[in-house]
Amino acid sequence: MTDDKGTLAYAADHTTVDEVGAFIDELTNEYKFLAIFVFVTAVAPETAISLDVATVNSRIAKLGDLGALQSLSNVPIHRDLELLLPVFIRGRRAAFLKRKNIPASEEPPQVYLDRNARPFTLDNVNAAFLRLSRKLGLPIPIKLETIAWVAAKQSMLERLAMPQHEPSSCRH
Repeated sequence: MTDDKGTLAYAADHTTVDEVGAFIDELTNEYKFLAIFVFVTAVAPETAISLDVATVNSRIAKLGDLGALQSLSNVPIHRDLELLLPVFIRGRRAAFLKRKNIPASEEPPQVYLDRNARPFTLDNVNAAFLRLSRKLGLPIPIKLETIAWVAAKQSMLERLAMPQHEPSSCRH
């Protein structure tokens, strides 16, 4: 079996966390916060793109900020990131919609929106990521899926490296 350089598995295996971080740093704000969310949670890109404000707010009300984020995540979340979604929704997203003169009654339900205040599509996001990958001269283009896979792989490696507890000698 040969490695197909065009596959997601190949990209995920040959892209480092540092490379993903540097790539995210180069993204415009339009895409950066979506990419950060996927990087932190390793959530499926389709889930991140379709994530809606009502769902997030409902989970925050039931579970708190950290619990809500963890409930959406495929990897353990560090406590320092608990305000990632609330701050984005109530701060950056709200200010953006206000600048666009979009009344609350007409807001799109999705958390992450493009520069025209429309919901993202995975094709549009990946097209923008491909353009940036080419601009940066990356040998393997980074897609939103690549970010999720690299984040999940890193989390798994970190968990495997954790010291294991000795089995208890106490038997009940």
